[in-house]
Amino acid sequence: MSDDNKNSVNPPSIPKDQILVDPVEIGKALAAVVESRSQLTLRIEDRLTPYVSLLVKVDSENQILYIDELLPKNGNEALSNGEIFSIRALCRGIPVFFGGNQILSVDGESGLLTYKLRFPDRLVYQQRRQFFRVSVGITQNCEAVIIRSERKQDSDAISTRGRVIDLSQRGARLQIPGQLSPELEVGEQLAECEISLPDCDYLKSQAEIRHFFYDEERDVSYCGLLFHGLGKVEQRKLDRYVLQLQREARKNAEN
Repeated sequence: MSDDNKNSVNPPSIPKDQILVDPVEIGKALAAVVESRSQLTLRIEDRLTPYVSLLVKVDSENQILYIDELLPKNGNEALSNGEIFSIRALCRGIPVFFGGNQILSVDGESGLLTYKLRFPDRLVYQQRRQFFRVSVGITQNCEAVIIRSERKQDSDAISTRGRVIDLSQRGARLQIPGQLSPELEVGEQLAECEISLPDCDYLKSQAEIRHFFYDEERDVSYCGLLFHGLGKVEQRKLDRYVLQLQREARKNAEN
């Protein structure tokens, strides 16, 4: 099996801004699974039986996970033999999933089996949004420019242009050609985000990077933004445009 297939956790139905790739964010999400004592469901390749376990420890510094022995117990032999498996959990109502896992080692000294495995490269974290996002079609010509410097007049300011592919009253998701260098970092504060609106209008806001993902196959980058500091006028512009997009989407669905 190829590494691409083994590590794939990005089915088409999962928006890319719900896939965590930053180890810090992955560690936080998995720590919540430990704290909530959420049950893990493991599926081993080529086996129909689902197995259950618990995530007992997250070592964020070394990017290592520890999981409890499996039930039914016949799954433990499969893991010890190096078989590939996926892990799914429901943590406080939020689905968490990562695949392509293989144990690094097993510890049975305490009388209970504990498996050690690496952090996943990607973790699907399907958090429900408070604000509904609506898709922005390519014909809308809705583009965004983000500025990665606290001082716009700074000669070192990094300006990046992309296309808005979905939008809500609180944030947006952008598609940017190519791989960014340096990459956007989760939690990075942008000096400014300017989004083009109909009738030659613009929306300006500060923003925070919530998710970032580079699609090597398509050679495009995706990033999720959370707007900050929107004034009343700017918020009304945004609300009006999102409402317009929702109406158009409903109209197209009825035709």
